[in-house]
Amino acid sequence: MLWLFLNFLNIKAMNIFCLKKNYLTVFFLLVLLSCDNDVEITRVNPIILSVEDAEIFRIEDEGIETAFILDSFLIIKSYYDSIKIHVYNKDNLQSITKFGTVGMAPFELPNSRPLTNASITQKSNRILFYDTRTYQFKTINLDKYLSGSNVAECITSTPMDNDLVLATSLAQLDNNKFAARTSQPNQGMFYIYDTVKKEKKLIDYTPNKNVDELSKGILYHGLLNANSSKNSLVFATHLFDQVLFYDLDGNLQKKHVFSPLKMPDLDRNPISGSINPFYYTLSTYATTDFCFVNRACQQFSSDFERPLKPSQLLAFTWDGVMVNAFELPAVSTMSRFDICYDEEYGYLYSFYTSMEENDPHVIVRKYKIGDYLQTNDNEEFENK
Repeated sequence: MLWLFLNFLNIKAMNIFCLKKNYLTVFFLLVLLSCDNDVEITRVNPIILSVEDAEIFRIEDEGIETAFILDSFLIIKSYYDSIKIHVYNKDNLQSITKFGTVGMAPFELPNSRPLTNASITQKSNRILFYDTRTYQFKTINLDKYLSGSNVAECITSTPMDNDLVLATSLAQLDNNKFAARTSQPNQGMFYIYDTVKKEKKLIDYTPNKNVDELSKGILYHGLLNANSSKNSLVFATHLFDQVLFYDLDGNLQKKHVFSPLKMPDLDRNPISGSINPFYYTLSTYATTDFCFVNRACQQFSSDFERPLKPSQLLAFTWDGVMVNAFELPAVSTMSRFDICYDEEYGYLYSFYTSMEENDPHVIVRKYKIGDYLQTNDNEEFENK
């Protein structure tokens, strides 16, 4: 009888242990399955900017590659024009001058898209560009040119480090360090490179999806901006709806996710390499105090008959606080759509290229948004 009783207790104990083990197994499976989706979503309640709120200007240009504010000037790097640098009065957008012919000489500029402006505000009216076609840093002394000097004396070139020549995006962290990304396999989401020590630190993928290396090279495209005085680096991914803040050593400090992180549908077309997400980053812009991310709320499409949706402009401080968001009027998804911000007077400039075949031009909308960017210490904007 005693043996039967002890055996009964042993069976009950085994059953309880197995039951607990099964519960634990199910629990851990649920955790593993939900880990990609268990992400805090940053809520957005944008201020709506209508066309009626803007001063509207027309620029006789066929397209803008990039634009930024420098003192009293609006500087535009033209996409189609054979003269690349266009200088406007930032108040009334009247043309002042344009210069910089296409070519491979040290004082010339390329006609290809890889020319981009430096990551943070320009200093002393010297404009720094990364020319990844000739693998040169181009420095333009705007003051010298406007004072009447020959353009060959105002544009100088210095060689890029060999380990940066394949970069698809560059952000300068200090005199010796750069953040960059590349489509090469096994290079991380982006990397930080010290040109003196010749050291490269790879930054791991976030979120780290289980896909082949070729797909990772396509999936993790994004735009880098840096501010050395704030010890901050921002990476806005094109296809995952997130904005990531790092320190200059590559340590993740803050993550904003704006919709559930889903795997975008991969288009295996080897020529376009395109992916068609619903949300994606259109462009970014950096100033001394803010970093802006222009976020599309519609899929890229060549269907001109499809109804268009507005985009959202997210404004962050360099420590990762989102201070406000703005809804910008809809434009064609086939248009170039860029923004820049005048930190001195609080004006946002949004640009889009007209798609009219016989009348190529650029429309500029100028909004006063500076009053909406007043920040309180440690108080983050969110939808309440």
